[in-house]
Amino acid sequence: MINVSIAVSTYSSRIEQLVLKEHPNVEYVIVHQSPCDISPSMKIVLENRDDVLYIPSETIGLSKSRNIAINNATGKYIIIMDDDVDFSFDSIDKLIKYMDEDGVDIGTYYHRYTDGNTTKNKSHAFIHNRFNIANPSSIDICMRRKSIVDSGVLFDEHFGLGTEYPSGEEMIFLSDCINANLLLKRFPIEICTHPPLTSGSDFYSTKEKISAKREMFKRVYGRLGVVVFLIFLLKKSPKAFKAGYGMFFIKNSLFN
Repeated sequence: MINVSIAVSTYSSRIEQLVLKEHPNVEYVIVHQSPCDISPSMKIVLENRDDVLYIPSETIGLSKSRNIAINNATGKYIIIMDDDVDFSFDSIDKLIKYMDEDGVDIGTYYHRYTDGNTTKNKSHAFIHNRFNIANPSSIDICMRRKSIVDSGVLFDEHFGLGTEYPSGEEMIFLSDCINANLLLKRFPIEICTHPPLTSGSDFYSTKEKISAKREMFKRVYGRLGVVVFLIFLLKKSPKAFKAGYGMFFIKNSLFN
């Protein structure tokens, strides 16, 4: 029985950078959007390994890719992964052990960056609610497959890279899981190593990125979303100013 499905989203020639480490009871579900010609060496991996399910797709949007992977995974647990991420099987085993012991439906965790920094800012586990789900990235999410299938929750395909709103899909997904009465818990474990810049960390440089944050808060908090977005604006304006986008961020937050 497959215990863990690692759901990898990749695009065009980026598939060539995949490193698919083998591990007992682990499968890879690779969704390849804008599929291109694949090198002979990668083609051998995709076609000959029993632990790899390769799904070429002409769909557009990262959330669509995630959902295709979720719908095709067979493992007891599904871990969301990008094509430029390294990860630790030992840490995954530890996470699964904790999730099993605590009866958790959705486990979140932390990741390191290749420059040595980390997103880990707590040394204890805690239960997620609608007001502490903003920090996990997609690559910080592990789900119990049966819980997700039974709940019907998937990533909102209006949000995420490749859509009108190029971020926010993680927070919306976690919020929808809470609304479905699933148990969400964050564990003080680092599982992945990722390049320093992530799509969610730049929320100010385009109108689309700013709109994505506003619409994300409205999607999660309903009528309170506008108020939460204004609080976000006040809190995050210094970062936008430091990057040289302060007035652009404020103008498009308030008047776009």
